[in-house]
Amino acid sequence: MNTFLYACERENRIRGFVLLFPYCSTSIIYQYFFVNLPSGKRKARQVLERMVKKRGTLKRFKYGEYIYYLGKKSPQWLHMYNVTKFHFDIYFNLQNPQKIIYYKREYEYPFGKADALYYIQLRADGSGIKFFLEMDD
Repeated sequence: MNTFLYACERENRIRGFVLLFPYCSTSIIYQYFFVNLPSGKRKARQVLERMVKKRGTLKRFKYGEYIYYLGKKSPQWLHMYNVTKFHFDIYFNLQNPQKIIYYKREYEYPFGKADALYYIQLRADGSGIKFFLEMDD
């Protein structure tokens, strides 16, 4: 695969990622896509900057570090960013055989709506925990 096609494919994966996890920080995108690359932090900054400035496929603003999003900036961006940050704080700290089996944002249940529902496998035998996430600002 030539480098141009690989770069386009990676940018499409990043856009899909930001669509699934709105309001992602540079550090989350770096840890998910670039952590195993030599000069990964520099490469992540270059790719994200190209996607914002040259291609216009992402938008960003500064909140300590750059926060990336798609579409129009929501008034609830901080809330959505905190839910995304919580998810990746868990994701990056789980060890094998631990893993997130099920995750759904904006989970509706008979008595209301939670910010997320999780099922996390903690042992190899499949046992784990289920919980709702409700994040207050």
